[in-house]
Amino acid sequence: ATLVSLSAIPGDYVGGWLGDTYGRKPILIIGQIMIATFGVISAFCTTYIAFLLARCVVGFGFGMVLMLVIVQVAEVCPTAYRASAVSVTFLMWGAGDCY
Repeated sequence: ATLVSLSAIPGDYVGGWLGDTYGRKPILIIGQIMIATFGVISAFCTTYIAFLLARCVVGFGFGMVLMLVIVQVAEVCPTAYRASAVSVTFLMWGAGDCY
């Protein structure tokens, strides 16, 4: 889990920049595809290095998606509910990681 979290850090920055440059929706889809594809690949890796690389790509995609989802939630919510909506999004995301 630590490797995924560490590789999510550059994914946050890159995902934010790509989302601003090319639009959030296509980058969000690319991030989800990265997570799903390399998550499955990591299940079938036969070497430790391949497993680590696949998990790094999963973390990178996770960082991209998290950044874009938080920005999207903040944009669509009314100002009065914005802080609560973003906080609940982070809370549920973390609860999903625990499950």
